[in-house]
Amino acid sequence: MALLVLLIAACGTTPAPTAVPAPAATAVPTAVPTGKYDCGGGEGGTVSMIGVWSAEEEATFKSILEPFLSECNITLQYEGTRDLAVYSTRIEGNNPPDIAGLPNPGLLAQFKDYMVPLADVIDLSQYSPAWQSLGSVDGTVYGAFFKADTKSLVWYSPPVFVAMGYTIPSTWDEMTALMDQIVADGGVPWSCGIESSDATGWVATDWIQDILLRTQGAEFVEQWTNHEVPWTDPAIKEAFQLYYDICGSDQYALGGAQGTLNTTFQNSLYPPFQDPPTAYMVRLASFGGGLIGTQFPDLRAGEDYTFFMFPAFNETYGAPMQGGADVMAFFNKDNAAAVALMKYMFGEQGGKALAASGWGLSPNSKVTAADYSGALQGQAAGLMNEAPAFSFDADDRFPGGLNVDYWQAVVEFLNGGDLDTILQRVEERAVEAYK
Repeated sequence: MALLVLLIAACGTTPAPTAVPAPAATAVPTAVPTGKYDCGGGEGGTVSMIGVWSAEEEATFKSILEPFLSECNITLQYEGTRDLAVYSTRIEGNNPPDIAGLPNPGLLAQFKDYMVPLADVIDLSQYSPAWQSLGSVDGTVYGAFFKADTKSLVWYSPPVFVAMGYTIPSTWDEMTALMDQIVADGGVPWSCGIESSDATGWVATDWIQDILLRTQGAEFVEQWTNHEVPWTDPAIKEAFQLYYDICGSDQYALGGAQGTLNTTFQNSLYPPFQDPPTAYMVRLASFGGGLIGTQFPDLRAGEDYTFFMFPAFNETYGAPMQGGADVMAFFNKDNAAAVALMKYMFGEQGGKALAASGWGLSPNSKVTAADYSGALQGQAAGLMNEAPAFSFDADDRFPGGLNVDYWQAVVEFLNGGDLDTILQRVEERAVEAYK
């Protein structure tokens, strides 16, 4: 169950649109007080909030806010839910919360007439154009992202790379050359296991999305997610094939296609860190560090195991980051306590409190690697905020169980199925799912 929770967190339960060029920030930066919080005249006030977090996540979130709330004597009335009916009833019924963490970023467009433009509330200059655009509707920023997680990571052992004379690749050509060098040295480049019980295949879909981001760009992935691009498009076929050429290969993947199919994604993490290693790289989300550390307690995070960004295919699109993040919207600028809380959460102090908690990554550019409780988190945050785009997991957003069809399509392809036939069948399912 613990691993299932990790998997759910890694898959990103709160998807959002992929980045497009963002409007320029118009807010004037507000200085962060030294040694105290800026209560903004909201002392003694009450803030209502609906959020997507509950149980342990809710407790962690509240602990991040507590120092600010305590010093400013602000009461937070928090309700945790993912029920879209609750949001619609409250917001469209003219009884919105002051702040809402939306379960679906698509709701930004639905509720934009009720929301406060964030340039009037927070310092948007602390967020890159990519992050601003993710929360924009019709050129206006309505959504801000408090916590994010990353997926486009390749785990490896720095000591092993040094011993073998291998260098970290930054392009697809360099990665291919490294793979060939490893094979020539008698090794296996990748551990690609995707077995995950009824969800077998989800790891492969992350590979395919990363390939699409690098060959076609973030906008294409968004169009595909919305079924504006059919599954039979040549670019989709190419991405499947490029994935198979690595993880279905007897040379490049540990155990070949059957090893990929029959090795759990947890166990696929371990070969690069065994002595001697039986593979040298594994592509998996940021939660992989916890599994590696548990399996190899004597290894040091950031020194004996770490990651690099999945390489760029070409200069046109670079290396976007795939992941998940939680978006919040604001509804009541007349509540001084709520305004002050928004400024705290999406300012430098709130971002650094999140980083110190170890709960997730802050998109705030004022938060540095040194602010994180662990070296790996700081490194992941740096890669995330330096990426040319941030793209949310596509299959988390597919309607009508289409994500399961996607997982099964990858499994069938790895088992030798005809790719054209497979993609045609998924396209037929998509037509039904998007009706």
